[in-house]
Amino acid sequence: LEEKEEEILAQMVRRHKYTSITSQDAPETWEEKILYYADKRVAHDQIVSLQERLDEGKNRHHPDSPIDDNEKERRQAIFALEKEIFDKIGIKPDELSKALGETV
Repeated sequence: LEEKEEEILAQMVRRHKYTSITSQDAPETWEEKILYYADKRVAHDQIVSLQERLDEGKNRHHPDSPIDDNEKERRQAIFALEKEIFDKIGIKPDELSKALGETV
């Protein structure tokens, strides 16, 4: 890879971190947004609903913690990103598996 490509990839990886959605490192480009969102929709080799994936992550990492205001803000931002993406592509989030196939 060329140096510029490496910088772009590094930025995409940095911006797909779960908490980045509500930080100065929030995904900005379509590539960053798609990577961020895709990471939140895949559980192992299955495409799952955003809500299912967020709940699974919370139960795995913080099962005994209540959802605080920061987490509510992140979830709201993630669902807003989902809406932005699906408004652009013209299908509903629950149609994604059918459009792509059942496994990734």
